[in-house]
Amino acid sequence: MTPFALLALLASAPEREVPPIGELLLHPQHEIGQFELSGGGQVWVMERRDFPLIGLEISVSWDGAVASPEERLGARLSSMLMDSGPALSREEARRLEDMGIRWRAGVDDSHMWGALLAPSGREEEAVKAFASLFMKPLLQKRAIKKRRAWWADWRSQLPHDLDRTHERAINHAVFTGGHPWRHMVKAPTLAKTPWKSARAMPGKIAAQGKLQISVVGDTETANILPVLEAYFGELDGQQQPHPSAAPDMENGLHLIDQDGFGVARVSLILPIPGRDDPKHFVSEALAWVLAGRETSRLDLALREEQGLSYSIESQITAEQNWGILRFDTEVLPENVGALLDAMNGLVDQLRDEGVSDEEFDAIRRSLVLDRSQRLALTQEAATALGELMRSNQAPDAFSAQAAVFSILQTAELNELAQQIFEEGERTWVITGDAEAIRPQLEERGWEFTTDTDAQTLSDSA
Repeated sequence: MTPFALLALLASAPEREVPPIGELLLHPQHEIGQFELSGGGQVWVMERRDFPLIGLEISVSWDGAVASPEERLGARLSSMLMDSGPALSREEARRLEDMGIRWRAGVDDSHMWGALLAPSGREEEAVKAFASLFMKPLLQKRAIKKRRAWWADWRSQLPHDLDRTHERAINHAVFTGGHPWRHMVKAPTLAKTPWKSARAMPGKIAAQGKLQISVVGDTETANILPVLEAYFGELDGQQQPHPSAAPDMENGLHLIDQDGFGVARVSLILPIPGRDDPKHFVSEALAWVLAGRETSRLDLALREEQGLSYSIESQITAEQNWGILRFDTEVLPENVGALLDAMNGLVDQLRDEGVSDEEFDAIRRSLVLDRSQRLALTQEAATALGELMRSNQAPDAFSAQAAVFSILQTAELNELAQQIFEEGERTWVITGDAEAIRPQLEERGWEFTTDTDAQTLSDSA
């Protein structure tokens, strides 16, 4: 049926009462087996026979937070070439391509990782080819230098990029005790990153890191474990990264000038309890009340009713002992003042008046379903299990989180809202044309914690 026919049918249909939604029917979670390879690496296996696919995620943790700047930059530079460039011309990569297997690999601040999605029955052949690409990436000197030059040139353009400058501004406001290197490192530093360090980092991480493998799909545990042992069993699986320290947030308003930009980015950043604190899940529910859905308070008010912004996004960073709740939106520079008034008012309202039982009941269903479906798809399930392993959570953590949301009380949301939405806890970051934005804020009596420009911020250490 064509779209026009569908519209005509809907227009001619009589009005109908929307039926009530019944109880949630949640599928039981498959059993997840936990095993250990000879070197100490952990393996989680979730057998699923409903589709002939097998997803694997292999990760080796390393403590990038305490590594030297040279090692961190070398690791990130090697990451750019592990699944691209010359790696794709290797015989093992062509073999995976011939089998129609999707794979990827890389390195970040906490682990070296790789993932593949293979048809069941060919997992041994796939793991053998992938293990060679992952364990021995064979990075070429010429390719590293070429990618290094591109990286340095790209970094030098950051003052002219709204998104990247805004991220840099957020790090400037939040990580006042020491800027995360990934956003604050300068182009000349990147240009001097030793290519030998980049080439050596994957092997160095593999030799000292903690191995964790998640397997999801149509396979027998008794068959897949010997395959993993053959190609990854030698890794000792010992080193575990230290828990990161909570950021030293500098509250107030931070304005970063990008002269002439036709749009401004605005972020509201709030500290919330860490992943190990039961109240973390209460703060996540509060995030859904304010943003992240088309019917959330900020979306309805700022997008539908006032037309100030197109959408509001919420983002949660959850570490073991600390967390950050962040709301992001884009707005025309001339509307920044009105947007701040509206957002502040809605946050104040949630703090002072709380959430109704009816509003939370509607949100609760989304939260429960979100957690219950984290292991529904093969590839996404392998990644989700890998995340649980790296954060030292149990295999049934998602089911437990769904249960937490199902029994959460509205009074708990309202109690936490009074704490995390306190006026003195709010950090605002605005990136845009300051000539248009600053007068609006001064008129409203805002005091500036930071008032600088994109180039100065880019040049700062």
